[in-house]
Amino acid sequence: MCKYVLVTTVIFLICSIIVGGYFLWISVFGKRECHRDSDPPIYKCSTTVHIFGWKECSFKNICLDARHTNFVPESDFVPENNTSLDLGGGSGSKMHTLTSDICNKFPVVTIYRASMLGLTMIHGNAFKNCKNLEKLNLGYNSLTHLPRNVFESNTEMKYLYLYFNRLREIDPGIFKTLQKLEKLHLEGNSLISLNLRQFPLMPYLRSLFLHQNQLRVLEVKRIAKKFPRLGYLSLCDNAFIIGTDLHTLLEYFNERHVDTDLRYCLSEKVESDIFK
Repeated sequence: MCKYVLVTTVIFLICSIIVGGYFLWISVFGKRECHRDSDPPIYKCSTTVHIFGWKECSFKNICLDARHTNFVPESDFVPENNTSLDLGGGSGSKMHTLTSDICNKFPVVTIYRASMLGLTMIHGNAFKNCKNLEKLNLGYNSLTHLPRNVFESNTEMKYLYLYFNRLREIDPGIFKTLQKLEKLHLEGNSLISLNLRQFPLMPYLRSLFLHQNQLRVLEVKRIAKKFPRLGYLSLCDNAFIIGTDLHTLLEYFNERHVDTDLRYCLSEKVESDIFK
């Protein structure tokens, strides 16, 4: 009897996990038809005042497909007082294209979260009026291309998150105006090359995340030249790792006081060699 109850409980738990996972997947990644009462539709965000006084306005259930990319953003607070915005990618929002609607309405925003929205396109002027932008999260979308001029007005940017998209290449010119950038996340894409020869000098960049790409070549000397203050670099799970002497590479970066994930790469390589 006890054995029967135990088996039934386990089956119930497994089914609950599967069903729950399915609905979570649908809520985050699933496609749905966008119904609208007006064109362009109006979406209002709710403002939370944090303990240190900064205000975050969060949207929910935005639905904008390829046919209808624009909307009218509204706030329950005076727009110019909102310094942080979240488009609600984890709260049911879906957007095909990111336009300038947000920055036109909230020009003083410093933190902008547009992750997990299913974005496939960004207009070149999307962030033009967000001249105070310091932190931008575009992670976990489906972006394959970034316009060359997309960050030309964002000279105050310090943190840029582009992880887990579908980027195969990036025009180095988009970083030309990001001279204050301190952290750059490019992991989880399909990058084959960074074309560091064309990269601008980024004097304040301290962290660069490149793991889980398809980089074929690592231009080691150019990394040191282009990012003179680099303190952390992630490289694992790239194509060049297979034919590289990781011990020598690790020693090279250690001498320049750059922490890396190469020890982890080494342990993975040893394990794979053991099971060959």
